[in-house]
Amino acid sequence: MSSSETGSDGEPKKKRTRNPAKYKRNVIKNSKGQQTDKVKKAFNSLYGITEARVRRLCDLLNEGKSPIGKRGCHPKANTVPPEISQKIHEHIFCFPRKKAYYAGKDIDAFNV
Repeated sequence: MSSSETGSDGEPKKKRTRNPAKYKRNVIKNSKGQQTDKVKKAFNSLYGITEARVRRLCDLLNEGKSPIGKRGCHPKANTVPPEISQKIHEHIFCFPRKKAYYAGKDIDAFNV
């Protein structure tokens, strides 16, 4: 046996047992009689996240999945369908155009 496993008198050291009352000091009972962990409550308060979000992330972690953001998944309100966009382009290009004189290259410009 090494010196860390024996006491000063040569006797083997006793293994420390965990104090079950120590855990109970970290548990709070609310008005409904439900137990809440102080450490978890402090974590939620410190990072400003809800208990439901922590529970969701823990469940995803246990399943081995990655959390996916659900924001911005709805279709944009101001998008124009491609058929209408094509009709707009056709309408614009139906106006008469002429070659630009001062551009230095051939560019179709609207006749203003």
